[in-house]
Amino acid sequence: MALPVSADEIASMRATAELTLTGSAALVRRTAPLANGRGGVADTVETVDTVSCLLQPVAVNAQGEASSEGDREDAKSRWRVLMPYGTGAVPGDELHINGQVYVLIESNAERGIPIYDDVLAIRDR
Repeated sequence: MALPVSADEIASMRATAELTLTGSAALVRRTAPLANGRGGVADTVETVDTVSCLLQPVAVNAQGEASSEGDREDAKSRWRVLMPYGTGAVPGDELHINGQVYVLIESNAERGIPIYDDVLAIRDR
């Protein structure tokens, strides 16, 4: 099935959309645990990439449900993060943005023609 737009048009839309991604994020992924030398293991992390991004708050109420109003930010706050298409971020990855850590909890893959990588994250620390 042919797309209603050409590959060149999609590339142009993505390039234009990326101009709105004014922030920067380090994409961090947990790798296989390593022995810590004391009989245990330690989590190891690896910075996979540094990408441009746009961080948008998604208001959440005390029960953790999305709200259309601007509830105050709390530990259960969710954040929408837009990144260039094809970033490869997956749930469980971390984004380090402006000294804060956000854990990706799900992908909001767009229907139709994907322009951004659109993920939902929670602020971890």
